[in-house]
Amino acid sequence: MSIALRLALLSDEVDQLEHDLDAARRQNGKPLQLVGIAEIAEIAGVTPNTAASWRQRGRLPEPLAVLKQGGVWSRADVEAWLAKK
Repeated sequence: MSIALRLALLSDEVDQLEHDLDAARRQNGKPLQLVGIAEIAEIAGVTPNTAASWRQRGRLPEPLAVLKQGGVWSRADVEAWLAKK
């Protein structure tokens, strides 16, 4: 495969990733709001220990990402999960 073709393919991949990232930043026309365990506890009206326990027992939705400090979730996903609970 030629270098020009590889560059074109990579450019297409970058464009798609930028599109996906932009879409992830917005939900329902609003900026994406990320929350951690402390914010989940606040939203749910429980202690951070309770929210952490939910996470450990697999009761929370899957986080969007896991950082060294822990998972991060979409606020909208957490609120939807709480509404079903």
